[in-house]
Amino acid sequence: MNTRHLVAVLLVGSISANGWAAEFQERPTRPSIPTSPNTAVVSFVSKMLAEHPQVKAAQFAANASQSLQSAAAKPLYNPELDFEL
Repeated sequence: MNTRHLVAVLLVGSISANGWAAEFQERPTRPSIPTSPNTAVVSFVSKMLAEHPQVKAAQFAANASQSLQSAAAKPLYNPELDFEL
């Protein structure tokens, strides 16, 4: 057997041995995340977001733009009066 074949066999053997050994290594476990949220924290954050001045300003701006958009979509009522002399 020439040296190229020997190197190839050793290389393939070491790669497959490393892959085989990696399958049996114990994987680290992640800590479990609680599924029920802390209601005190959720209510506090919701209250703070509702009362924050920048959030209120953004809500007012969004409402204003929606009102302008709906007003622009309505037809303009402009009656004409005709008089004959």
